[in-house]
Amino acid sequence: MDSSLYRIIASGDIVGLKQLIARDNDNHDLLLQMTPFNNTTLHVAVKYRKTVCVEEICKRCCPSLLLQQNLEGDTPLHIAVSLGSYDIVLILIHCARQFHEDIERGVAGGLVEGSTITLLQQLVRMTNKEKDTALHEAVRNHLYEVVELLTEADPSFEYLANNACETPLYLAVEDELSDFVVQILKTCTPTSAYIGPHGMTALHAAVMRNNSDITKVLLEKKPGIIKEADMNGCTALHFAAYLGEVEMVVQLLEADPSIAYVPDKDGKTALHYAAANTHMPRSVEVIEAVSRHCPDSWELLDNNGQNFLHVAVEKERSNIILYVLVSSEITGDLINKKDNNGNTPLHLAVMSKNDNYLRSFSHDIRVKKRAFNKDNLRALDIALKNLFEELKSDKHHPKQSTYEKLFIGKARNDPPKALNFRFTDRPTTNIRRKSLLFNEVDKEGEDTLGKEYTLGVDKTLHVQKIGVVDPDNKDSDDVMENVSKTHLLVATLIATVTFAAGFTLPGGYNNDGNDKGMASLIKSPAFIGFMVSNSVAMLCSTFAVFVHFWSKLISDDKGKMRQLIKIALWCTFSAILAMVVAFVTGTYAVLSVNLRLAIPLCAVSCSFFLSVCSLSSRLPFNWVTLYPKWNREITAPNFKRAPQEFSCSRLEYMLDSLNPEPAPQGAAAFLPPSHCNGGGAVAIIFFTFTSSFSPLSPPPPNLQEKSQLQIEKLLMVTLLDYGAGNVRSVRNAIRSLGHDIKDVQTPEDILNADRLIFPGVGAFAAAMDVLNQNGMAEALCTYIENDRPFLGICLGLQLLFESSEEKGPVKGLGLIPGVVGRFDSSSSLRVPHIGWNALQITKDSGILDDVGGQHVYFVHSYRAMPSNANKEWISSTCNYGDDFIASIKRGNVQAVQFHPEKSGDVGLSILKRFLQSKSSITKKPTQGKASRLAKRVIACLDVRTNDKGDLVVTKGDQYDVREHTKENEVRNLGKPVELARQYYKDGADEVSFLNITGFRDFPLGDLPMLQVLRHTSENVFVPLTVGGGIRDFTDGNGRHYTSLEVASEYFRSGADKISIGSDAVYAAEEYLRTGVKTGKSSLEQISRVYGNQAVVVSIDPRRVYLNNPEEVEFKAVRVTNPGPKGEEYAWYQCTVNGGREGRPIGAFELAKAVEELGAGEILLNCIDCDGQGKGFDIDLIKLISDAVTIPVIASSGAGKPEHFSEVFEKTNASAALAAGIFHRKEVPIQAVKEHLLKEGIEVRTNVSTENLTQKSQPSLSCLGN
Repeated sequence: MDSSLYRIIASGDIVGLKQLIARDNDNHDLLLQMTPFNNTTLHVAVKYRKTVCVEEICKRCCPSLLLQQNLEGDTPLHIAVSLGSYDIVLILIHCARQFHEDIERGVAGGLVEGSTITLLQQLVRMTNKEKDTALHEAVRNHLYEVVELLTEADPSFEYLANNACETPLYLAVEDELSDFVVQILKTCTPTSAYIGPHGMTALHAAVMRNNSDITKVLLEKKPGIIKEADMNGCTALHFAAYLGEVEMVVQLLEADPSIAYVPDKDGKTALHYAAANTHMPRSVEVIEAVSRHCPDSWELLDNNGQNFLHVAVEKERSNIILYVLVSSEITGDLINKKDNNGNTPLHLAVMSKNDNYLRSFSHDIRVKKRAFNKDNLRALDIALKNLFEELKSDKHHPKQSTYEKLFIGKARNDPPKALNFRFTDRPTTNIRRKSLLFNEVDKEGEDTLGKEYTLGVDKTLHVQKIGVVDPDNKDSDDVMENVSKTHLLVATLIATVTFAAGFTLPGGYNNDGNDKGMASLIKSPAFIGFMVSNSVAMLCSTFAVFVHFWSKLISDDKGKMRQLIKIALWCTFSAILAMVVAFVTGTYAVLSVNLRLAIPLCAVSCSFFLSVCSLSSRLPFNWVTLYPKWNREITAPNFKRAPQEFSCSRLEYMLDSLNPEPAPQGAAAFLPPSHCNGGGAVAIIFFTFTSSFSPLSPPPPNLQEKSQLQIEKLLMVTLLDYGAGNVRSVRNAIRSLGHDIKDVQTPEDILNADRLIFPGVGAFAAAMDVLNQNGMAEALCTYIENDRPFLGICLGLQLLFESSEEKGPVKGLGLIPGVVGRFDSSSSLRVPHIGWNALQITKDSGILDDVGGQHVYFVHSYRAMPSNANKEWISSTCNYGDDFIASIKRGNVQAVQFHPEKSGDVGLSILKRFLQSKSSITKKPTQGKASRLAKRVIACLDVRTNDKGDLVVTKGDQYDVREHTKENEVRNLGKPVELARQYYKDGADEVSFLNITGFRDFPLGDLPMLQVLRHTSENVFVPLTVGGGIRDFTDGNGRHYTSLEVASEYFRSGADKISIGSDAVYAAEEYLRTGVKTGKSSLEQISRVYGNQAVVVSIDPRRVYLNNPEEVEFKAVRVTNPGPKGEEYAWYQCTVNGGREGRPIGAFELAKAVEELGAGEILLNCIDCDGQGKGFDIDLIKLISDAVTIPVIASSGAGKPEHFSEVFEKTNASAALAAGIFHRKEVPIQAVKEHLLKEGIEVRTNVSTENLTQKSQPSLSCLGN
């Protein structure tokens, strides 16, 4: 193609184009020229969106060029649709419609499958190399008006699939474009337009997106699609069941219940798929839904002969297994069904080596424990084989109780059986008992002669007789008799000793006065403990003696006799422990005047409990064996918690209350922390010990306060971090309050938490995906439903609701009625809602005491609205356009929309109240008068290395940071961490770091800056922003890092927001050129994962003066101060690389583009005003703040407090940033805020430095020392 022709068309010079055509005597060959890529003049005009050129070219030679394809097979229509240019698409379709056959030009309606079609039909039906039609492109780019044009242009065409097996309808369903689906189905008559990749249909895609509306439309239009399967034989119901979409399963079954019986190629039905998914928590509800519609579907087997219970056991789905075992509707046939290998679900449970499943099966009387598989093995044989292999590999001590519970016969189908195995420290040869050898069992289950197994040096395993217990076995009776005699002797001795001690009291009796005859130590807490524990010991041992006596009266009933002996055993064991407690407390009571003697003696005596704890695993009983109902509570589907273990902090409190004089580190320092959560024996001692003191004799108030602080210090806080955003801030806030943190690794960690904090950050959908995939969603719901102490933060509140509109709808946890929706930016609101806003307290919320009327920090684009359905949950609201829910509380469950860890002292006091069982705050936070969103004052720290290699805070004049001296050194204004901490104390609403050079070559290698972030976040509890080097890069070793990885490292190091500069400019230029959001830019990637509220775009423009705004294609404004030559207008050219390189894009265009690409905030600098101290560029700030709906931060030029009030009064800026005047201490931050308050501008004033947690700053050169 001629270069001049190309340039004229690309620039849209319609006059030049007409002149070329006229010069060529209207020779149409001029317009038929092509580029090397086979693009015609029409392709070029469409590509550059030059509408007037498109009209002119179509007018002169429409047919030939309309159907011309380039090397990728794209027609001009394909390109116009991909660019989203509706006007050009309309022109092309109009031209094709108006054209009639022109034989001279050789273009007319052709024949397609024997029927004559018009040029318009040919144009719409043409496909490129990917077999995409223009309608494919229109749907893919979400262009509804174009879809209307194309479908109405050729309604009779059956749009076939492209090379990826995608039809336009499938693409519309996959992107959840309901209106597109309706338009295509209403206008077109596709017979095969439902198909998608891998044999799937559009219904499969609708189910995968859990879109009930589209599903309903598809089923109404084509009912038969419900039974169509993909290449693996899976119907849409298989997909819904596997994904745990209960409502979708119900919708499909109501449309056609028979699909529940449709198997895939492996014979698996929807029930099998529901049982197979290891991540979705709602599988039980799916199974219930299927069984309600098709009760006999339980019996369906796959090609391996397995029912869905087999699959659940293989996939370790505990909730499904427990549901089946506790369901009264389930028959024994399902539970004991054998697969093609003869394995019952019990066999598979043993193979999985999961003790929980074994316990679940062992307590069900319907389970046939003696069933054989085709290898002639019972479940017991497999269990022993696993046990032997583990012992041989010396992995761990065998869990005897597991196998006992599995095979002690309490099922009606099995006679009583017994299992015993033991270790010896040397091989023995004189064992003359029957033992079970793994495979040596005949068809009737009779035992054959067994063996002993040598496992290694000095270790031998004996598997003793397993079989029917003879109730008349004389050896068994003798053993039981001997055990009973021994226990009776011990119980009698304890009863005698404790009875005597009840009258021979420590300290003796009073001999005179009104209390004559009373115990002399009666008011001592230790004495009270002695009396209580001694009484418990005496009563337990006496009851044990009575039980042994009673057992002799029923000696004919061996079963009841064994039960009574077991009860007596527990009573004796409890009496022993209580007797030792009595000794310890009695000793302390008489020696309390000499703590140096009393404390060591008590500590040595307490070593008895440690010995009991260490030996408890070897005792022939345990809590679960004696009380099997406890096990049912632990493993039932609602996850009821077992009895709590007693905390060591409680013991330390009791010991400390006995010490009026301070002891070294407290008496509990003698207890090793590793034993604080010991077995049942230690739990009993803690119970009797604590119940002996606190109800009867509370310690003095000063000791109460001291012990309370010790308890809170020992309290472990569990943190649920799903891996997105800055959770370091929450960690630092918790640690600053003296608490340790345990991270959630498994769902069990949630259920076992004492206090759970969920600092939700990022996007709603991403958070729910992680929670569902890790199996934590169900555990979190159970924890909250059981009213356990919970605090959700920001997204941690939103996830409690039913769903969110963010990239959705997306289902939430469904604990609170309501939908989380986006703020309405059309009502002049800045979205995201970023900054310090006020709370309106609606009820007593505990943690929000005295917080009303003060500012807290919000940063979010979505919010939950109050309603009658959720009003019982609401504890406070906040106003931003409308009232939204700021916090909720019901029982021990609380959540806040704001960020307490970023709300300064007020936020720390909120966290402190949650973490304390009782508030010990003596100084209430200062009452404020907050009423609405405050304007923010931000301190900026430009950080770079100086010529000596130290990291320093600097400040430039028009971006020049070097001193104007002979040495030309980098201007040094202080140390980053030290200054940030000072600005926080002075009342800065945010602190922003800009690393202006350090990230130039290797961002993640700049460890000093990362350390600055980490140390700052430990001391500064307001938002931190960091910018510099947010981009893709490759290090010296050739490893590629994405901008998302760089941002993630910033967030992990303590940043709350990241600022993108040059990379955002390049992304905006590409977007404005193509009109396509590629999703590959750093701005889009980070915004998608962490949410747009975490992304700030830094714009660095400079003024370019003009006489006429029409001189440039960019937005120009009339300036307040004319240019050097009297110019009245100026446009703001954006720059990159620290202002060193200008780009062909204006600040106005850049701001609009980055908002579209996902920016949540704009930091608006101005090179001309930087460091001048003459005020902000009001013209620029007004231009940008009026153009976008996201918050704008004014920067560059502040020199006095009046400049801040001016920018807030004359523009829509949400915040103002300054650096030099703060660094040079010309104007303190507090002075700026006082001035703004006088001018009637609301700012945050609840600033207190008295309660700040101070930490010593590390002496590291990397911090600027």
